Formats: sequence, C-alpha cells, structure tokens
Amino acid sequence: MIINIIETTLEDIASPDKKSIISGPFGSNISKKYFKEDGIPVIRGNNLSTEGIKFKDSGYVFVTKEKADKLNCYAVKDDLVFTAVGTLGQVGIIHDEMLYKEYVISNKQLRLRIDKEKVSPLYAFYWFSSKWIQKLINQRNVGSTVPLINLTVLKKLPIHFPESLKTQNKIVEILESLNTKIEVNKKINAELEATAKLIYDYWFVQFDFPNKDGRPYKSSRGKMVYNETLKREIPEGWEAKDLKGIESNIITGKTPSTKIKENFGGDIPFITIDDIRQNRFIYTTERTLTKQGAETQQKKYIEENDICVSCIGTVGVIGFAGKKSQSNQQINTISNINPINRYYLYQYLNDYFNFNVAAKKGAVLSNMNKGEFESIPILNPNEELKKLYFDKIDDVFKSISNNIKQNQKLASLRDWLLPMLMNGQVTIGEQKDELNIAAELGAVYEKDKVSLDSLFETINYDYEVAAIVLLTRQILDRTYGRKFIHKMFSNIQFLESLPVFKELEFQENGWGMYSSIIKKTIENNKFIRFDEINEKVSVLNFNYKHIKEVSNWMKDEENQDFVSQVKQMLKIYQKPLINKDMDRIELLNTVLECMNVLDTDNFDSIYSKMKKWPMREDGYKNKAEKFTPQETRLMIDFIKEIQ
Repeated sequence: MIINIIETTLEDIASPDKKSIISGPFGSNISKKYFKEDGIPVIRGNNLSTEGIKFKDSGYVFVTKEKADKLNCYAVKDDLVFTAVGTLGQVGIIHDEMLYKEYVISNKQLRLRIDKEKVSPLYAFYWFSSKWIQKLINQRNVGSTVPLINLTVLKKLPIHFPESLKTQNKIVEILESLNTKIEVNKKINAELEATAKLIYDYWFVQFDFPNKDGRPYKSSRGKMVYNETLKREIPEGWEAKDLKGIESNIITGKTPSTKIKENFGGDIPFITIDDIRQNRFIYTTERTLTKQGAETQQKKYIEENDICVSCIGTVGVIGFAGKKSQSNQQINTISNINPINRYYLYQYLNDYFNFNVAAKKGAVLSNMNKGEFESIPILNPNEELKKLYFDKIDDVFKSISNNIKQNQKLASLRDWLLPMLMNGQVTIGEQKDELNIAAELGAVYEKDKVSLDSLFETINYDYEVAAIVLLTRQILDRTYGRKFIHKMFSNIQFLESLPVFKELEFQENGWGMYSSIIKKTIENNKFIRFDEINEKVSVLNFNYKHIKEVSNWMKDEENQDFVSQVKQMLKIYQKPLINKDMDRIELLNTVLECMNVLDTDNFDSIYSKMKKWPMREDGYKNKAEKFTPQETRLMIDFIKEIQ
C-alpha cells in the first residue's frame, strides 16, 4: 500500500485558531510573588522530558484563575509544550490521564495547539520527541549564554506525517505499545532492586540476618560489640576494613586523546556519570572508543559486573559494567571483584554516599581521589553470610540486568521504527515480528512478582507490631484487630520506601491496608495473641511475659524513629474528625497518600484522585463515595496543621 507522506513545518499543522502557537508570559508577570498553594498549575521545565515521557504531572506551583486569565497562556488537552530556555529538546503533551483540565505555561515554555484534522496530537508528540528532532532543536539554539529557542525556530521545525489520520493512529498505537513494555520493565526493576535492598537492610543494617538456628540475630539477643572505627555496635565476629583491604583492584578511568578522532566511535563502551545514571547495568554508552583508542590505555579496561562509582563532580553514582568497557577519569571502578562482595559492596556504598558523606559534607562533593576512595571504611561481615546474601539475590540482579538489555532492544526498535514509519519506509504490518520480543513482558512481570515471595522467608516485624499494640493500649487504652496494624504500617514514614508497602491494596476479607509480610508477622504470634470477641471479631493483645524484652527494644536508639512515629500516629488517631476510629485512620492514610502523589494540598485535586481510587469494601466503589467532601476538607486542614 502506498502511503502519501506530507512534508511540512510545525506552523503548517497548527490550529487555525488565534494564538495556536504562543510563548510563555514575560518573566515578571509570572514570578514567585504570584504563586499560590492552589489554583491553576504552572508548567515548568521539571514537567517536561527528553525521554519520550508524555508529561510529569507533579511538582507544580499555582496561580489564581484571575491571574491565569490575564496571562492567557493556557495549555489544555492535546496541546504540546516545548522548553524554550534551558534543556532544549524537552517536549510534553497534555493528555487524558492528567490531574487538571487546564494549565498555564511559564515564561520558559512554548505551546502548540494542533489542527487535529491534519495531525493526531500524539503522532506530533512522538515526532517532536524523536532523537533526531531533539538534535535539530539543539542545533538551532539562538541563545548566547543560556540555550534558547524562540517562536520563529519552533515554527520552522520540520514534520513528516502520513496524510491519513487512520495511518497516523496506527503508528501511534505501535509506539505506545513499545513504550508501555519499556515502562513495565522499569517497574519490575524498581521492585526487584527494592527487594534486594530490603533484605540487605534487614540483614546488614538491622543485623537480623539468620543466626545458626535460623532466627533473626539481633532480635534473638545475638551478641553486639562496639567498633571504634565505625563508632557503633556491630555483631560479634564482624570487622571494619578499608575498601582496599576487601577489594584491592581499583581502576581510575582516563580519556584517550580527544585530538585523535580515530580514538572514538567504535564498539567499546566509554562509561561516564550520565551513563551510570541512565541504567544500573551499563551496556551501551553515549560515547564509545575504538580498539585503537582503548589500546592506548590498556590498563584501564574494566570487566563485566565491575562496580563503577563516580568520584568527581557528582560523587556516589553507582552502577555495574554490563560488558568489557573503559571509563573516563570521573569514575573509580572496583574491578575483578569477588562475586560474594559484589552486591554487598554495591548496597553498602550506596548507603555510604547517601547518608554518611552527605551528612558530613552537607551537599554534593566535588572530588574524591583514588586514595580517599580506597580508604572508605567498610563493615565487613563474615564470608559465609556475604555468600548467603549473594546466593539469595543473584537471580534478582540478573533479572534486572536482563530487563535493561530488553529495554535497550525495545528502545532501539522504537527509535528505528519511528522515522521509518513516519516517512513511509516501513508500512503497518511489516514490524509485527519485531514486536514479538515485547509481547510476553506483562506475563513475565506477574511471574517475577510471584517468585519474589521466597525472598521474604526470614523477614518479619515482630518487635514493630508488638510496639504498636503495646503503645496503643498505653495511649488509647483500647485494642484493635489486624486491620489496625496494616493501616498503621502503611502510614509510618520510614517504611514507605520498602516495596511491600508501595502498593497496599484493599481486600474483601477485612484485612484493610494489606501487606503479606505484616500478615505473616501477625500470624507468628511471637509477642502478641488473638483474643476472640465473637465468631467474626478478634483483637490483638500484648503477651505481657515479653514486656521487658519489647520495652528494651523500644528504648534502643536505632528504634526511636519508629517508636516516636507510632506515638505521633496514635495522637493523631485521637482527634475526633470522624466517629469511627478505623475510618479516621483510613481517611488520614488516603489523604496523605494523595497529597504525596499529587504534591499538593488542593482539595479539588485530592478529591478528584479519591474518585479514581477504587474500593472493594463495604459496598463503596471509590474513596470519594466513602468520605464526604467536608470530612476530606477537615482532614486536609488537620494534616496541614501537623505538618
């Protein structure tokens, strides 16, 4: 079938309406003094992307409706928004699933309203988010010091499209499918890595690794000794060593001579900080070396699974080399690493740079030389435990690595298809076989979720659950059932980063905010017991023969954050905002979650989100059906007060 391709410019596809292509308002007309806590959201650079993401629908400032009308720089459904100043090539589209019906653009954006009889807005979005259009936009930079494009540049950007809207929509369908598969893989990887981190924290931060009897070490009164180097107690038999004392082969990267063009553009990955930021396992890089370039510095080769750490500029960005590579001088690499140290050191160094260094220096470091890097003090557990950790999570990281490789193949397919489809060089149907590589990802995701269950066999929260029950009796002078514990855990800040608490769901059996680990912990009956009130109701009570043990745990310095937050939650639950205690807790959790996700305390936005929050409990279809607008407003005001 012959496809008629139209080749024209952006201004030719604009809507015939007035002001279909506009720039943002003059800077002083939309400055900080006009920003409010709610109203019409303002689109800024942080809402746009160069990665083909349609829109980042959060992080807004607001102006009043009256101010927005005066500015008259609205962006509504199907409008495209471009960055005019700063990171050129960013583009976003206002689409169906966004939080607001209308937005205003800032002084650093340009907006396009499309003639939908000519071009599908989503087709235009994919065209203008393509890599070669991004490159073209950067080439047309008219700024002297700050990157800049203006309306003249925007209007003259080229666009090619099939004359048939039906063909355009088929192309969009293919590209949407590929992007969906890529996002599924990213979601899998986020959960997999969070799982590995959860086990690491449980074993090597809380020190509740399995003892010789299979019980949590510290919780079972395993012996702890003070370590002078680390200035804290560690399990008996563990030690502190410099990084070089554990892994001695540290390679600082180097850049071959840039004066010799033949050194670059080959098949050997050349790792920089940006490459590590993009993917946990680095298989492809923005820049590459030829064999000639790499051979000028033969001692700088790094191997598959080596740990790469940025040490100049932004310090502490960490990833794994996916294949034999070299890096620039900003990267120190732990090379030829003992496998049992690989994932342990990766987790340990992430914590070190996230907490220790940042706390001491106060900000991003500018430099850490090789000697300083080699001298990082490392808590070194026994070899047997490190091997056990490696064996337990090796498959997790292999899955992460495989998913990254799949995503790169999918992205390459998408980037290859994009110009071919849009220029009519490939017709709809020819790419069907290629798309089969993505077809099973949804099923793989579900399978991987099931396989993760085995990783949580040794994890429980016996002391945490006991503390909640004990403090509830002391502060509220009452007892609750299982649902109370789930709701409490879902609202304790320091647990929000754990994967099992990220997708809490309602279940018809009365468990409320549900987590499989908490369910298992409650059923352990270590410090709590069930008292049956009747055939349908049971409450959790504290087993007081363990009160000394739990009280000692609650007094430990490392547990004070948890205990103080439980106390704070219990004080909140005493407030008479809603008559039923469980409903009050549920509404608090719901509003907090909406405020966190939406990054706003605007009532309309929160209540709109609650209307889309499905329920399977008590006959309600969604949260907005269960809680009235007045109850929700009261809770929003209350949360604002306690914040």
